[in-house]
Order: sequence, then C-alpha cells, then structure tokens
Amino acid sequence: MSVFNIKNIKEESKAEADKPLIMLVDDEVENINVLKQLLESHFQIITGLNGAEAIELIDNMVDPTKIQLIITDQRMPMVTGVEFLEQIVDRMPDTIRIILTGYSDTQVIIDAINKARLYKFMTKPFDPVELSLTVKRGVEAYQMRKALVDYAANLERLVEERTVELNQKNEALNEALTSLEQLSLTDQLT
Repeated sequence: MSVFNIKNIKEESKAEADKPLIMLVDDEVENINVLKQLLESHFQIITGLNGAEAIELIDNMVDPTKIQLIITDQRMPMVTGVEFLEQIVDRMPDTIRIILTGYSDTQVIIDAINKARLYKFMTKPFDPVELSLTVKRGVEAYQMRKALVDYAANLERLVEERTVELNQKNEALNEALTSLEQLSLTDQLT
C-alpha cells in the first residue's frame, strides 16, 4: 500500500472547501490562535490582525459574501470592532457579526447593535463550548436566511413564469372565442 495517495489530498481539499468560511479579527495573535484551534475543525478560517487589515482582505476578495460569520475584538488599533463592522455591514448584510472582547462598555454594546447589526456580544474570557455553539448557531442562521432568500427568489421566478403562461393561454382563449363569435355571426347572416 502506498503512503502517498493523491486521492486523499483531493478529498481533504474538497472537505475543506465545503466548510463554512468565517473571519477572525483580533490584534492579539494569541487570541486568533486560540480561536482557530477551537473552530478550525468545523470552519474555513481567514484572519485579520486589525479592522483595517480585515477590510483590506474583504475588499480584495472576489466574493466577500462567502464569509458567513465574523468574530472581531472591539479594542484594536486604527479601527475598532464596531467601526470595522459598521464599514462592512452594507457590503455583507447577511454575514453574522459577533464581537468578542475583554471590555463591556455599555455604549459599545448599544453602538454594536444599532450600527453594526450585531448577532452577539461576548466577553473574554469566554467559555469555549458557549463560543463554539454560538458560532455554529450563527452559521446556521446565516445558512437558513440564505436558503429562505433563495427560496423566495425561486418562488418569485416561478410566479412570473406561471403568469406569462396564464397570460398566453388567456390570449389564446380570447382569440378562440373571438373566432367562434365571428363564425356564429357569419352563420346567422347566411
């Protein structure tokens, strides 16, 4: 038996590509490493060391809406977590947003909810089980919302198609009735 099998690599790559994509943003590498360790078995992960770097990453992505969930720290140099989320909320309205921070300033929480449409505000130190469950539920919420939007769009398309079909049948029926009326009138005259 061969130790190296290209099929195993391809299957592993496909499995990785099937994982939901999440983004971690924190200015402390240790925090990112802990979060990656906790989440990488279930998710593809991209990281930014501050809000400005994360925005740049998003700007350079072909389709940033593939990011299903973002976890960001609040206190970071240059751009805070709320400011970062505020700047991307219009470009990525369906992405689930979580702030994970060591500081629980009430005004930050209010701003995060009102300006950044926050899914969850969590404090450090965090419970790994709670965070893992929150991320999984957040991704599920993203996927359900996406499925609902896709379903509604498909339903709308079907309604439009059926409307066109009904209008065509109605036109054909009206033409047939007009022809019958003309035949009946011709028969009455002769």
